[in-house]
Amino acid sequence: FLNQAWTFRLGMHDTVRTVQGNCQDLVMMSTIHGRREDGGEYTPAARAFIDDVGRYTYLMHALFWSGRGYAKQTYVVNQCVTPHSQQADEECLDQVSRLRGLLSPQGFDRLVAKGALTSAEAQRLEASGLPRTQYPFALLEWIGERFVRAREEGALRGDAGLEREVLA
Repeated sequence: FLNQAWTFRLGMHDTVRTVQGNCQDLVMMSTIHGRREDGGEYTPAARAFIDDVGRYTYLMHALFWSGRGYAKQTYVVNQCVTPHSQQADEECLDQVSRLRGLLSPQGFDRLVAKGALTSAEAQRLEASGLPRTQYPFALLEWIGERFVRAREEGALRGDAGLEREVLA
């Protein structure tokens, strides 16, 4: 059991760090390549692009973990440190499954109210026909689209190699 738990923990840690690192890379690429004025400030188009990428990566990360809340209970390790009993297990819900409400219609309404998601974006996700657990991957596609559009608008410094780097 201990060996399986340790293997699961290492796998989960690798997943967490990979997702987090990739989000950080996307934000770093957007800020490094954002076009700047002579005074060093971002152009308005670059600022809008950077804000979009930051918002999309934040949302993608949150929705990624929300989707993991739908995993089978046998897959997600219970985070409880109290002695195991049926009552303790019921009281000590797994930390990941508590996030699944974010993918509900009420969760989306809250994301829109907080400005993390626009109502048009929420409608776009819901109209995609994807299962809600796949929404984070749609957001990754939006980030890629946003990089392409920003380069076309002149909001980015760099050539098509930048897109290859982002989309690699």
